[in-house]
Amino acid sequence: MREILHNKKGLFISGILAILSMIIMLCKSPTILPAFSIKYTILLGSYFFYILSTCIALWHVISSSRHTRWFDKITVLSMLISPSVLVVLIGIDIAHIPVSQIYMILSGFFVVFFGTLLIIRYHLKNPPLLTPTTSHDHKAHNYTSLLLVFGALCIYLYFGLHHLGKEIYVDEKLWIYSRIETYWENIASHDWVNTRPSDKPGITTTIVTGPGLFFYDPSDYDRGSKNKDDLEHMFYALRLPQLLFIGMLLIVAFFLAQKLYARTTATFFLILISCSPLLLGISRIINPDALLWIFFIICFISYILYLQKNYLSYLYITGIFLGLALLTKYVSNIFILFFFLITFIDPLLHHTSPKNIAFILLRRLKHFGIMLFIALSIFFVLYPGAWVRHDRLLIATIYSEAFISTWKYFFALLCFMIGMLYIKKGIFYEKIYIFLFSHIRTILRISITLMCSIIAIVLYNTYTNMSLFDFSHIIESPKSIYRDVSSIAIFITSFYPLIFGVTPIVLILFIYAMLLALKNKTYTTSTKTVFYGILFIFLYYLGSVINNVVPIIRYQIVLYPLVILIASIGLGHLFNKSLFKKWFIPFACVLCAISILQLSQLTGYYFSYSSPLLPNKFIINSKDMGDGNYEIAQYLNALPHPEKILVWTDKAGVCQFFKGTCISITKDQSIIDLAPTIDYYIVSQNRQNYFTRLTQQKLSHDPLYKIRFDKLYDPHATIVYEIIPNNHPGQFMRIIDGTKVNIIQ
Repeated sequence: MREILHNKKGLFISGILAILSMIIMLCKSPTILPAFSIKYTILLGSYFFYILSTCIALWHVISSSRHTRWFDKITVLSMLISPSVLVVLIGIDIAHIPVSQIYMILSGFFVVFFGTLLIIRYHLKNPPLLTPTTSHDHKAHNYTSLLLVFGALCIYLYFGLHHLGKEIYVDEKLWIYSRIETYWENIASHDWVNTRPSDKPGITTTIVTGPGLFFYDPSDYDRGSKNKDDLEHMFYALRLPQLLFIGMLLIVAFFLAQKLYARTTATFFLILISCSPLLLGISRIINPDALLWIFFIICFISYILYLQKNYLSYLYITGIFLGLALLTKYVSNIFILFFFLITFIDPLLHHTSPKNIAFILLRRLKHFGIMLFIALSIFFVLYPGAWVRHDRLLIATIYSEAFISTWKYFFALLCFMIGMLYIKKGIFYEKIYIFLFSHIRTILRISITLMCSIIAIVLYNTYTNMSLFDFSHIIESPKSIYRDVSSIAIFITSFYPLIFGVTPIVLILFIYAMLLALKNKTYTTSTKTVFYGILFIFLYYLGSVINNVVPIIRYQIVLYPLVILIASIGLGHLFNKSLFKKWFIPFACVLCAISILQLSQLTGYYFSYSSPLLPNKFIINSKDMGDGNYEIAQYLNALPHPEKILVWTDKAGVCQFFKGTCISITKDQSIIDLAPTIDYYIVSQNRQNYFTRLTQQKLSHDPLYKIRFDKLYDPHATIVYEIIPNNHPGQFMRIIDGTKVNIIQ
C-alpha cells in the first residue's frame, strides 16, 4: 500500500486533481480572486472528465503493483482522490464558497465512503486487544428463555395495539399534519435543504412512521376538522410502524444483553422493559422521545460489550445506533460525552497496568473516533438536509442547543486529555492512574451511597408532604422554575419522576443491585453496569441543571430503561444462586402475569402511570401527553345532536374527535361574549394550576376582573363525566355542565 502511495504518477495525478478543485473554488469566489474568469460549467465539466479518465489510468498504475486485490485498488484510488475532495470541503464549509448541490452531495458521500474503507482496513489488520471470554450458560440456545421473551413481546404488542388510534397526544398534530408528510414531499421534490422536520431534528420519527402515508393522507383531514369518523384509522396507520419498529429493537436489546449478562438477567430485562407502562406509553406516541430511549439502551449495552470484550463489531453497533439517536434528538450528544468519559474510566475497572495505560487509551481513543465517525456517517446518509448543509453535522454535536453552553469546555478538556497522552509517553496518565487505582473503590462507594441517599431524600420529602422541596410546583414549570429555586432543588427534583415512574419491584431491585455492587469486591460486568448507569444518571441531571431545565418524564425517558437494566441485574443475581435457580421459570411467568394485570388496569393510559408508592394527592406527570381526549369526545358525541353543542376546553386535543363546536380561547372579551352559550367545559389537572394562577394574577392587578376560570376546577362543580387515568385522584379530566357554573362575575 505504501509503495503505491509513493508512486510518482499517482501522486502527480492526485496533485493535479487537488489543483483543479482549488481553481474551481477560486472561480466560484470572486472576492478571493476577482480577476480569475473561466466559464464555470466548462471548468466543472473538464474536472469530472479528468477524474473519469485519470481513474482508468490510476487503476492501471495500482494494478501494476503487487497489491492487486480489489479492496486495495479502491482504497488507494480513494486516497489519491481525497486531497481534491478535501479542497472542496474546505471551500464549501470553511470559506463558504457557493457551489452546486451535486458537488456538495458527492463530496460528502465520498468522505463517508473513504472513511468506511479505512475502517474496514483497520478492522482486518487489528484483532481484538483482549482474548474473548469463554462461553457461559447465557450463550446457550435456551428455548425456555426465548419462549418467555416471546411472551413478553406478545404482552407489549397486545397492550400497545389496544386502542392505538383512539387518542390524540400533545405535539402529535405537528408531526401528523405537517412534519411527516412535508418531509417526504421534500424528499420527492429533491428539496434537500428543507428535509428537516423539526429542530429535534426527528428524522427517524418521520422515516419510521412514513409507511402509514401509503394508506392515509393527513391532508384529507384538514388538521382534524374533516372526516372525524376516520381519524382513528389514520392515527393507527401512522403509529403502528413505530410500535412494531420498537418491538423489533427490543429483540436486538435482548440478544445484546444476553451476550453481556447471565441468561436470567437478559430475560428479566426484556420482560420488565417490554411491560414498563411509561415506556409502552411513549412508544405509542409519535414523538422523537418514543425512539430515543430504545436507541440509547442499545448504545449503552453494546458499548459496555465493546469495553468488556474489545470486539469492534460491538463498537460498530454503538456507532450505528448513536447515529440514529442523533437523528432523533440533538440532546443525545450527551451520549457522546458519556462514552468518552467511561472510555477513560474503564481501564481502572479492568485492572490495567499503569505502565500500559497510554497504549490502551490511545487505542481506545482510535476506536472512539471510529464509533463517532460511524455515528456521523449514519446521521449524514439518512439526513438529506446535511447533504447540502454540512454544518448540520455540527448542530447535531457541539453546536446543539443542549451542548452549546458547554462545548468549549469539553473541547478544551478533550485537547488536554489527548495531548497528555503524547507527553513523555503518557507519564501524566500513568501517575494519575496509579493514584486512582487505590481510590476507585471509594469513588464507586461514594456514587452508590449518593444515589441511595438521594432516593431516601425523595421518599422522605414525598411522604412528609413536600417538607423540603415542593416537587409538584417545580416540575410544573420545567423551563422557567430555575428563576425561583436553587440548582440543588432542580437536581433533587429530577429524581422524583424517575423514582415514582418505575414500578415498585423495579425500584426495590434497583436499590438491591446497587447494594450488591457496593458489597462486591471484584469489578464484574454487573458492577460496572451499575456504576456506569449511576454515572450517566448523574451526568444527565447535571446537564439539565446547567441548561436550567427540570427533566419531566418525557425529557428523561432515556433513563427508565437504564434503571430497569440495573434492576434486572439485581433480579438475575437472585436467580443465579443455586437455591433459586429452579424458580426462575415460575417467577418469570408470575412477573408476566403481574405485568398483564398492571397494564390492564391502566386501560390504555400507560403514559399517565405513577407508582402505587406515590401518595394520591401528588402526581409526577404534570405535563401529560393528553390521555383521555378520545373518551371525553366520545361521551359528548353520544349526546343528542352533538353537532349543535358548544364546548370550551383547556386541552385542544379533544377537538380532534368532537363533532360539535370546540373552542379553547382565553381572550377576555371573547369569553365574556361566549360564556352564556357554552354548554360544557372540559377541564384537566394538566391545566388547573395554570388557569388558577392566571386568574389570581388578573385579580391581583384588577380586583373587579370578571372572568373566573378557577371556578371550573372547584371539586364541588357539577361534574357530568370524569376520567381518572391510572385511578390516581391527582390526575383527572372532567366535563362540567356549563349551565351550572358561571365563570363571569
